[in-house]
This record gives sequence, structure tokens and C-alpha cells, in this order.
Amino acid sequence: SALADRMPAELSGGQQQRVALARAIAIEPRVLLLDEPLSALDAQIRVQIRDEIRRIQKTLGITTIFVSHDQEEAMSISDRIGVLNHGVLEQIDTPMSLYKNPKSNFVAEFVGLSNRVPGLIVANRTVKVLGQKLRVSTYSPHCSEGEEVYVLLRPESIVLSQENKYFRIISKSFLGSVTRFEIDCGIDQLLSVELGSDLAKDFNPGEFVELFIRSNEVMVIKS
Repeated sequence: SALADRMPAELSGGQQQRVALARAIAIEPRVLLLDEPLSALDAQIRVQIRDEIRRIQKTLGITTIFVSHDQEEAMSISDRIGVLNHGVLEQIDTPMSLYKNPKSNFVAEFVGLSNRVPGLIVANRTVKVLGQKLRVSTYSPHCSEGEEVYVLLRPESIVLSQENKYFRIISKSFLGSVTRFEIDCGIDQLLSVELGSDLAKDFNPGEFVELFIRSNEVMVIKS
């Protein structure tokens, strides 16, 4: 009511989006379609309205389809996510399953940040990467023993250790609750590793560390 005397153009972007959402909900639709509704807003307002949309959707129980290119936005607001690749629905699943158990190479590389690390198939459904043997995901393509592949590793699935010192820390970036490291592992690209910031304080650029991969299974793609 405090803004009732303003014209639409005099409202901020966030206020305009709230009005648009209210107009869409007022008719009590069976399905609410939102096509990147937050793309033009600044980061803080985007988070606020994202949370409002989620709260309203849960309260009213309206089936909602929300289109977004922002992965964090999609993960935080959705019950299920469908990943599209040139018009093909690659996978539809819960955010957790989509991230933890991708069912195609595209989903594995597209959703979240992944390191692409050279590996070697050493036995049936077993790959050796960075000196460690891991089980190959059932959704990975069939690979023969002795075949060179690439292994997709999430930054948070890698742990740093000071017991043995094989790999050099190149950079360290504080991101709030987590800290991201870039590690030289002797491959074409630096390896991204994310640790909780309370654990990250023991490691610094220039130091040499050991890496341990804590994954039950990993996605591999053919090189």
C-alpha cells in the first residue's frame, strides 16, 4: 500500500517482479509458468524473490514450471529438475540425484563444477586416477581394460592431506563457508578442490600435498 500512488515504471525491478507474480497468482491458476523471472535482478533481490516464490508455491500448492540458466537457482527452488541439451531432455530427477548420480556425460559436466582428469581402466568397472583406484559409475560408457579415459571429479569430493607431498597448491580462494584451491597435478589443467574454510586454513599456496578422492563411484568419459 505504501507504493500505491506510483506508476509501474517507478517501481524497482524487484517490486515489478513481485507485482507480476501477484497478478499471475490472483487468478488461482492450476499451473504457474515462470520463464527466467529473476534474470534481470541483482543478486540480493534475486535470492529474496526466489525464496518468496518457493514459499508461495508450497503454501498454495500450485504446480510450477520454472525455467532458469542459473544452476544454484534451479537447485535451491526445485523438487525435480529437467536438464535440456539442444531440446533433448537428458535427465529429470531430484536436485540431489541429478548432482550425485548423473545419467549422462552431458549432465555430469553441465551440472555443478567438475574436474576432468585423465584415468586408466585397470579392470572391469575400475579406473585408476591420481594414483587411486575407484569404481566406475554404471551410467558411464562401457570401457575396456587398458583404455585411457577421463574421470569427472567434483571439487568437494577431493580431500587434501599433508602426510605425503606430491602435488603443489597454486592458489587459494576464500568463498565464505568453503575455500577453493587450484592444484597442479601434472595434467593439462589445474585441479579444483573445495574444503570447508575451517579445514582450509592448514593449507597455503606453494605447499605440496597429497590428494584423496572420497567417492563411491565416478563418471568416466572416453578420451
